Amino acid sequence: MRCGAVLESNDFHPARSGRNHLRALALAARIPYARVEELLDLVELTGAAGRRVKGYSLGMRQRLGLAGALLGDPELLILDEPANGLDPAGVHWLRGFIRSFADRGGTVVISSHVLAEVALTVDHVLIIDHGRLFATARLDELTSRGETLEGMYLDLTARQAP
Repeated sequence: MRCGAVLESNDFHPARSGRNHLRALALAARIPYARVEELLDLVELTGAAGRRVKGYSLGMRQRLGLAGALLGDPELLILDEPANGLDPAGVHWLRGFIRSFADRGGTVVISSHVLAEVALTVDHVLIIDHGRLFATARLDELTSRGETLEGMYLDLTARQAP
């Protein structure tokens, strides 16, 4: 599989366990169930895997969605607001996971409104506002004059707004 995505953290059947949710996805994609167990461990949900998803916190649902996106061992991950609902330890874990995924040759595209968090995680930035691309550059290039990513976003989008 080339691409995995997490666009919503609520596309689960509430009565299904986390493990069974992933097994259903694995079955549909002809992926061995052993991969489900590997990913439950990776996203630190092994202990909760037998519980119904309706009892999961938002952060747990985020991790379950990430496990689903990883089932096919994708080269590209697309994550929409991946830190939403995560506690500080979960955010720290997510940053490490994203860095590790990229270090192994994968690409992660993150869509987020929390630019301070994004700035702690990414190497390259695309600034898009209302469907228009305003900038594409390495983060260190955009912020080389001491500007924050948020400040750069506000400057670029205000200056070039229609």
